[in-house]
Parts: sequence; C-alpha cells; structure tokens
Amino acid sequence: MEHHYGAPLFLIYKFMKSFKLISTLIIIFFIGHLQAQKKDYIWLAGDDSFSTNPNFGGITVNFNNDALQIYKEDRYMNFSNGNEAAISSYSGSLLFYTNGCSLANYQNEMLENGDSINIGSIFNSYCTDSNSDGYPSGFQSSIILPLSNEDSIYYLFHKRVVIVNNPLSILSLDLLSSVVDMSANNGQGKVISKNQIVFQDTFSYGDMTAVRHANGEEWWLVTPGRRNNKYFVFKFDSGGISLTHELEIGDPTPPAGEGGGQVLFSPDGSKYIRFNPHNKIRMFDFDRTTGLLSNYQNIDVDFGNESPFDGGLLISPSGQYLYVSVKRHLYQMDLFSADVEGSQTLVGDYDGYADPLAANFGRGLMGPDCKLYVFPGNDNRVVHVIHNPNELGLNCNFEQHALNTLTHHGSTFPNFPNFRLGALGEPVSPCAGYTVNSTEAPVFNSGLPLVSVFPNPASEYVRVLPNRPLSEGAVWSLYDGMGRRVRTAIAGGVNEGVEVSLSGMPSGLYVWELRAGHGGHLGSGKVVVR
Repeated sequence: MEHHYGAPLFLIYKFMKSFKLISTLIIIFFIGHLQAQKKDYIWLAGDDSFSTNPNFGGITVNFNNDALQIYKEDRYMNFSNGNEAAISSYSGSLLFYTNGCSLANYQNEMLENGDSINIGSIFNSYCTDSNSDGYPSGFQSSIILPLSNEDSIYYLFHKRVVIVNNPLSILSLDLLSSVVDMSANNGQGKVISKNQIVFQDTFSYGDMTAVRHANGEEWWLVTPGRRNNKYFVFKFDSGGISLTHELEIGDPTPPAGEGGGQVLFSPDGSKYIRFNPHNKIRMFDFDRTTGLLSNYQNIDVDFGNESPFDGGLLISPSGQYLYVSVKRHLYQMDLFSADVEGSQTLVGDYDGYADPLAANFGRGLMGPDCKLYVFPGNDNRVVHVIHNPNELGLNCNFEQHALNTLTHHGSTFPNFPNFRLGALGEPVSPCAGYTVNSTEAPVFNSGLPLVSVFPNPASEYVRVLPNRPLSEGAVWSLYDGMGRRVRTAIAGGVNEGVEVSLSGMPSGLYVWELRAGHGGHLGSGKVVVR
C-alpha cells in the first residue's frame, strides 16, 4: 500500500545514483575546471518587468538544466536600450546584472552601493524613471569580467555618454569601471568601487568586447574609436586595467556608420570582426599574446534591395563559418576559404513572421549549447536558432522563430566574452562542460519538462512552474537524502509559479517529485540547496 511519509524506493535509488554521479563530476571539476565555464549560463531580457500585461515582463533563459528553459521572472530592471551585462558563478548560478543604470543581485535586489552607474546628464534623463528601459549607450557598451579565477571580485566595464554642443551630439567619451565583491553581505554582494575613469577619448557607440590573454588568465578589452580607424586595446589583470595599444588600422568609420552592428572574437580568439551595414565586415587577425591587430580585410555583403540600419555577427563553434544577419537575410561565409567574400551563401530569408513586430534578423549570441541564437531587430517574443552551425550551407539548420520567449525582450541580451577559452595551445571548446547533446533542439513551452523548478542551486526558495496543464490537486514534494519529505506544495496552473521556502534547510542535494491529485507519479528531479 502506498504511503506519503517517505520518498518512493525508486527515488532513493535515483538519489544514490545521483550522488555517485555528483562525486564523479566533482573529480572532473578539479581536473578540468569545467565549473569555471558557466559564467554565461543565465541570460536576462524583457520589457516592463512588473507589467500585468501577459505579453510583457522579465524573462530568464537558463542553460543549467537538462534542456534550455525560458521563464518569466519579475525584476525592477528593463533591458530595452541594449546596454546589458550579466554574470553567473562557476557553477552557473546568477550573481548580478545591469542595464547601465544600476546593479542588481541574483535575488533581483539592488546591490549595496549599486545605484547611479554611469551617473551624469544622460543618466538623469533615462535612469531616474521607474519605467526606465536602461542606459542608452548602445549594444555592447557594458561587459563583466572576473578579476581572476576567483568567484568573488568582478569588474564591470561600461561606457558613459555625454551631450556635446556645437554641433549637438551624444558622444561616448568615458570608459569606466565599477567593482563588485560578491562575498560581501553574506553573498548578496556589494559595489566597492564605481564610475572610476579608465580612459577618456571619443569611443564608438557600443562595440566593446573582450577575449582571454594567451596565458588563459588575463583579458584583452577592445573598443573602437568614433568615426575613425582607431582601436583601443586594454589589458586587464590582477594589477587592474591599462591601455596597451592605440592602433590605427583599416578603414575609418563614416559619420553614418556608428552603432547598429556588432563586434566579436572568434572562438579561439585569433580573429576580431566588426560589422554594421554601413561599413560591411571589417576583419583582423588578433594576437592574444601581444594584443595587436593585423591583416585587415574589408569583406562586402550582398544586401540585395535592403538598406538595413543594423545587423549582427555570429561564428560557428568550430571557427570556420561566419554568419551575417542583415534584416531580411542571413548569410554564411567560410573563414577558412581563400576567398571569404566569394564563399557567401544565403541560408535564411525572412518569412514574414511578426510577434507583434516583424521578427527579422538582428544581432546574435552563441549559447553554451553551441547553438547560435539570432534576435529579431525589433521588439519581439521570439528568437531564431541556428541548430547546426558547424555545417555547410543549408545544413546549418536555421530555424526561424524557433523559441518563444513568452514576453517581449527588446531585441537585447547580455554581452559575454568566451569564458571557456583557455591558454594558447589548449583545446578550444566553447561548449566545454555542457551536458545536453547539441544536435537536439532546445526545449521550451510545450516541450519543457512538466514543471520547471528554479533557481537551482537555490538558497532561500524555489519556484515550481507548471509548463503544461496538471490534474487538479497535483502535489510537489521535496525529499532529503534520508527519503524524508521536507517540503510540499500544491502546484499551480500553467505559467503560475508556486514559491516554496527553503528557510532553515541544510545545504545539500534534495530530490523532488510531482504526483497527480489521485497519487500517480508525474515527474521528479534534483535541487541543490546551498
């Protein structure tokens, strides 16, 4: 006869197998440092976070579990202006994030001293309203880098813009740094330094990225100059950040060519590529030892009849294929070819889908699963996916509006470097440590598990979010290592999360089970409490 005082025997058996698996993973961690590679496993986006309109709200994209998960999450911060950065811990737990106005921790609360990032006249105009969409300094204007292999001190590098008269214009003149200590306030974090001037010049609008030094520890931070052919290369190490090179190379940027594009390094850091539709593709070789750019190439793109304002770049995990998005078209180019420009192949034509605005093709981001995610150029509720980016031509399997993000996302996601790039000569694997077969499509909406349980690891609470209708009275239970039920809750409806307190629970691995109202088993999983 079934009872509900302890976990079913098969759950305890699964728990013991999980314990062995975790022991193995811990060994792998110390050997291969795989845990140090999950700092980009949480992506945040969304407009009007606390809106009662179901089409709006904050969203979280989580790569930590057995399948990509997308869920709504209330937070005071909106991300429509594109100036977004976030960072997670070695183990993939969200630490803090910013939209250029302030800094918030993983509990969606402002960090101590985390207000007034980028303070100034533009801040006063755009950041003081409770409905602010964020600081308007352009896509890739902020990036968060760890000081070393520690998991406590992080530097936020961010560009501040100012209004200049005669003629009237908005310029990016200051590169600033703000420092966060996540060990402060019992792990809640604190900003210990902010708005410190790193360097002053006329920088481009956005277009800031970083790559690991050849030693695998330090960083190179690169940002172009404004309307010229300058490139500022900074070295960031344990001694802080300093300008190493001010290079003049390649074609200058014309007045109409600022912003509206994207910059990125190849997965192995050997190429630095910059693109917007006014300047085509500007590609350089990059020396991770010296920080020097060389071998400039200007690569034309066939826009057809389009005159797009913005566009995006992506590179396959293998480093061979460059993907270029120009509003209605997605092209692939072979970077290993002697004629890169001549290798241009059309792999996607916009199909007219809108949700609610046109879901055309804008900037992109590689996921930890080695899929490439292309965001629409307009505010939307979908994301396009290149499922097999290492394959030639149409075999790359580009799927339009493949992901439903549940709410509008403002066409903006965080700016990340490749955290999984090691020292020069080490194998390059931008998806090292990811457990899901990258040939499988991400799971979302109807394909999600019956319920999503997050955050995981958790500290103060978990949320139980049904992804499909459940039988009335479905019960979610949490069991400790002895098989004792320590928490229980009645599951809600679809997209109606139930918050379960973890107050007073010891750290460790727990098993959850979902049972139907009549007692039948529906599903189970694991939660780590820290």
